[in-house]
Amino acid sequence: TTSGLVQSQAAMAISLGGQNQGSRGARFLRLRQALHDARVLLKDGEAFRRNQLRRLSAGAMDLKALGPALKGDIPLLVRVNRRSDIEAILRIADEEKLRIILVGAQEAWQVASQLAARQVPVILDPSANLPHSFDAINTRADSPRLLLDAGVNIALSTMSAHHVRKLRQWAGNAVREGLTKQEALRAVTSAPAQMLGLKARGQLAAGMIGDVVIWGGDPFEFSTQIEAVYIGGEAQDLRNRQIELFERYRNMPP
Repeated sequence: TTSGLVQSQAAMAISLGGQNQGSRGARFLRLRQALHDARVLLKDGEAFRRNQLRRLSAGAMDLKALGPALKGDIPLLVRVNRRSDIEAILRIADEEKLRIILVGAQEAWQVASQLAARQVPVILDPSANLPHSFDAINTRADSPRLLLDAGVNIALSTMSAHHVRKLRQWAGNAVREGLTKQEALRAVTSAPAQMLGLKARGQLAAGMIGDVVIWGGDPFEFSTQIEAVYIGGEAQDLRNRQIELFERYRNMPP
């Protein structure tokens, strides 16, 4: 934004589940060790500096980075899909008193009641409608609807910086699979802001940061054009390099 840095530290991210190297169980064990060692380091950093602690599972800087998550100041973003892995991270979160947000979570609809009871939010890819691996055999296109109906706070994402420009198309897919347009709009505005603790963003209300896009119609329709953009309350120039190139070469000399 024009105002610069929004938040210095929003969340700590980890990726679990099946991967190319190492076992699933070992990955969860390493997470438990890292969390335990981070608490040890936070409690007795002086003993670490005097080399009076056993060898820790990670470097001091890496373990210290977990501090805000352990204190509950920021959430832990956990990328995971399989139901059993989701249940495992829920147990760890209960034991460690962590505030977690599930990312991907394609089988989360199967444990929706557990997520709702713990108030664990989920960030979903609404284009995920088929199994893409053994970690996501029970993928369903209507999982945003199922989770929302169970009382789970959801947000929608393209899961890719490259595809972020397609977010409204992704949200439109969720509408096709059962979300109302208002629910889909919330899932790409106020819901993610709330999850990350950005209290001044995500809504049109007095006292909020004035980041606003004005559309000529339904924002989830391909044909709808942007009429105006405001960032921090300031109108933005909608011209870009593509427009300028188009206008420059639209009428070529014979």
